[in-house]
Amino acid sequence: MLNKGFLETTQPLVKDVTTNEVAPFVVIGPDGRTRVENTIVFPYSAITYISLEWADGSRGSCTGTLIGIDRVLTNGHCVVNPTTQRGIVSATVYPGVSGSTALFGAYNAIDYYVTSHWINTGAISQDYAVLVLSPSNGRHAGERAGYAGIRQVTNILNQNIGIYGYPGDLIRRDGAINQYGMSGNVASEDSQVAYYTIDTAPRQSGSAMLNTSNQVIGVHSSGFSDRNGNPVRNGGPKMSSFMFEFVSNALN
Repeated sequence: MLNKGFLETTQPLVKDVTTNEVAPFVVIGPDGRTRVENTIVFPYSAITYISLEWADGSRGSCTGTLIGIDRVLTNGHCVVNPTTQRGIVSATVYPGVSGSTALFGAYNAIDYYVTSHWINTGAISQDYAVLVLSPSNGRHAGERAGYAGIRQVTNILNQNIGIYGYPGDLIRRDGAINQYGMSGNVASEDSQVAYYTIDTAPRQSGSAMLNTSNQVIGVHSSGFSDRNGNPVRNGGPKMSSFMFEFVSNALN
């Protein structure tokens, strides 16, 4: 933890205008997600709802995590569609949303970083991006809401991680944008991707894998089902040396 956030005097309401949900993220067995009741507290304050607009006028949302005063880590597929190789035209970031209230304000993305390998292949191992945010009312998002550090990892099998974000199914159920999450152990991995049975849903794209020290060691990206359509696991790129170097460069 690097900074603590505090309440803004003006707390805008977040309107959920999503018309597009991407990626088949899955709830595996009984739903283990619980609502985060106090998003003022770190690390939940640094978990951001991201409203996106694409060139064709469609809108979507993702989850991200503040990793610097003006940087947010999310998924590559939240900013560039590798099939069309076209990117978003706008993004607004809201840290620590609860009850559709942006407790730490709203911030516009002015740039983003994504790997060329993601654009060209859409590989899950490269499904990450970093947004650059403009300040709001003279202050940066991470100064208000706090931000998480990143940690390079190699082997994280059986390590406990938490994944928090803004799942679309529960937003619809609540009739409001609230943060939900769940923790569990990494069930399997390869050199670049970690897999787990932590429950997620569409719009949680870009949720950080947080270790028990609240450091970002990867980013949730995808859901997997068996040939009969039964959900079996979720996964995403872990903070390998390549990802760590890319994100570190995007922070500078």
